[in-house]
Amino acid sequence: MRISEVDERGVEGEAHCPVFLVYEFDAPSVDADTFSTSVFEITGADVSQVLSWVSTRRYLMWAVALKVERNGRTEAHWIEGCDANSVPRSDVEVAQMQRMRARARPAGP
Repeated sequence: MRISEVDERGVEGEAHCPVFLVYEFDAPSVDADTFSTSVFEITGADVSQVLSWVSTRRYLMWAVALKVERNGRTEAHWIEGCDANSVPRSDVEVAQMQRMRARARPAGP
């Protein structure tokens, strides 16, 4: 983790209505090769409300992203976790996947 102080005057815009994407991943275990995925779009909430909602859900693993529309494309900017069906391509992505698997709930109903 790197922390750097920045000049707030360098921020040129703000968004007060973020759109979150919550990804839920299910499989027999966290060691599965692929996961079934459900994605939910959440609006009208802040990140603490989204995480509170996530805690009420029943699934194996989860991730939260900020939904960003740019150049006609929708991007997921990961806040917590990552896509469980993606192959990590960097040390950061490997660490994200490890943390997500470590907080997984027990498999089963």
